[in-house]
Amino acid sequence: MLNVGCGDQLHPGFINVDYHWLPGLDLCWDIANPLPFQDACIAGVFTEHCLEHLTKEAAENFISDVVRILCLG
Repeated sequence: MLNVGCGDQLHPGFINVDYHWLPGLDLCWDIANPLPFQDACIAGVFTEHCLEHLTKEAAENFISDVVRILCLG
């Protein structure tokens, strides 16, 4: 499970991802870039108050990339 744009809301059992590094963060990443995960390797993605910080094109690319990494079967 991914917690994308987590800020200081780190969730145990999730890979916590944010643009800004902070203690306890698992991955500091700009989600305007493709996510560094293999295809179909993530069970779920949680994000809140994050996509509005992206351009429309970057948000669409992020959502497509989320579909790529999700285990949908």
